[in-house]
Amino acid sequence: LKIRATSFVSMQIILAVVIPAMMGLMGVMQKMEGIKGVGMLIFSGFIGYYMPDLWLTGKVNARKAEITRKLPDALDLLTVSVEAGLAFDMALSKVVEKLRGPLAEEFMRVLHEVRMGKQRRDAMKDMADRVDAPDLSQFISALVQADKLGVSLANVLRIQSDQMRLKRRQRAEETAMKAPLKMSFVLVFFVLPALMIVLLGPAAISVIIQLSGNEVL
Repeated sequence: LKIRATSFVSMQIILAVVIPAMMGLMGVMQKMEGIKGVGMLIFSGFIGYYMPDLWLTGKVNARKAEITRKLPDALDLLTVSVEAGLAFDMALSKVVEKLRGPLAEEFMRVLHEVRMGKQRRDAMKDMADRVDAPDLSQFISALVQADKLGVSLANVLRIQSDQMRLKRRQRAEETAMKAPLKMSFVLVFFVLPALMIVLLGPAAISVIIQLSGNEVL
């Protein structure tokens, strides 16, 4: 997310002032006074201040979800490249070339930090802390452990790739299992009421007209 901390704080302060000012103007137009008007100003100030937080949280969660979604494909490509004989950094460069999105950007940053002299394990750990996505953290933890113990990276990558694909399939199955429940909610609270209005509306109108006619008579 390309936004500076100072810009973010400035956005919070501006919204915390602008939104209450707009609400205050509306209150004056509607002749809102006393505790009710003050309460509205305070509440709108809180809304304005925390609105950027809600926006940022949504962006962060969407980025994590995108990284988690792309990780199995990235690991497949990384595994094939390492098994073909490429060094890990070269294999990671191949992944960056083929993929797009936040995961590729994070891998590119790791490669840049390694070229600048940082140890690869430290760069990978920093990426795990920065992204804070469980699947990515698990992969990096296994990779760092293999690097410390001198275990074959190809074997570790293959195991991690299989595990990530299994997790993605399990998530898809969970989503599919929850779909009927969500559809039931929509059916009960939105579709059925509309259907009842369409089916019973004309009959109800007829009854009302008849009752009104009887009262006139």
